[in-house]
Amino acid sequence: MSKILASYIAFWKRAFDFSGRSSRAEYWYAIVGHILASIVLSFFLGILSVVFGDESFIVAAISGLYSLVLLIPSISLGVRRLHDIGFSGLLYLINLTGIGSVVLLILACMKGQPGANKYGMSNDF
Repeated sequence: MSKILASYIAFWKRAFDFSGRSSRAEYWYAIVGHILASIVLSFFLGILSVVFGDESFIVAAISGLYSLVLLIPSISLGVRRLHDIGFSGLLYLINLTGIGSVVLLILACMKGQPGANKYGMSNDF
């Protein structure tokens, strides 16, 4: 659990850092941390939905704001992950196509390049 927490904290600390590398472990632990945080948020949004009613603007606003806040940090994490396997961060734009998210999922599962590459030293998280 400590690696998940450490990765999730690093995810937020490096939210606007599009340089360097993020190892496969750092990437996936951050994703798991995000999923756990989303579950907790969903639980509280469910309570708010009961308190304020199903048609509550508050629930939709919080959910939308959370998604918006995650946008840039998620992109920067994905770019750093691509750097770790030796690809340009511009490849992240493939996500805008229909099949792009599947391609990025496969790439995110690949082992990073050992040692240094043009994006920096490997990150053994």
